Amino acid sequence: MRNIIAILFIGLFVGSSSWASLESTTKMSGSTASALGGAGRAAVAPGDVSTLNPANLAHLRGYFLYSRYLPGETAYSISDNTPETAIPASAYFYQNTFERNFKISFAEKIRKKIAIGFSGSFYQYKQDDQSATRANVDFGLSYVPRDNLGFAFVGYNLGGASGNELIRDRTAPQVGFGSHYIYKGFLRFRADYLTGNNYKISDGQFMFGVENYLNRWITWRVGYQENFSDIRDIVTAGWGFDLPKFKLNYAYLMETGSEPDVRHSVDLSIPF
Repeated sequence: MRNIIAILFIGLFVGSSSWASLESTTKMSGSTASALGGAGRAAVAPGDVSTLNPANLAHLRGYFLYSRYLPGETAYSISDNTPETAIPASAYFYQNTFERNFKISFAEKIRKKIAIGFSGSFYQYKQDDQSATRANVDFGLSYVPRDNLGFAFVGYNLGGASGNELIRDRTAPQVGFGSHYIYKGFLRFRADYLTGNNYKISDGQFMFGVENYLNRWITWRVGYQENFSDIRDIVTAGWGFDLPKFKLNYAYLMETGSEPDVRHSVDLSIPF
């Protein structure tokens, strides 16, 4: 029964047709990171390890199935870091009206406190009679000096942007940095920075979020994302249920300014 539930409904995304900063945040993040302004490169969540930082696969214990859905947009992932696994790995597939992206990730701890991860991806864009493809690679590093403190570095699309103008911006290289701190076991802080395309700092994004455990099962989250370019900033909030047999998370994202766009994100992951 749990297998059927996991396949039919593990992640659900519903929202408005906001195709700028809101889409890029929910497209790259699960509901946990989305509720925290998009921050999560130094933290571990089943919906984020395949997209934010492949090194975090080394810290995600167990076997997870995950998916999300929006009209015209779907994504699926599977990750395995069980004791029988030779190396932590995940497979991820994303598709919308014009895009497809398939990604395979691997991770390993090279020291007790340091883990690295790699992702190989194949991206395809097709609209009308125009199409383009690009293979690329991501690299992630995770450093956890203490149980309540972590840092991350991630390089995206390190193979470089496509020469095709159709997908040049969509496949441009970027660098991300992340940190998280846990205060007395119940209050967690996350802060990330992501450069713009081709490592342009002036077009980057700063993301910050706080989550608090009301009890051992329920978490609330708030966050903010500041975009240094002309894209609107984002205010976020959400909650999570962390139960023994499943994890349910919700995120609310709203752009700042007049007539803001809004997006809702709900996902469910089941560990095995």
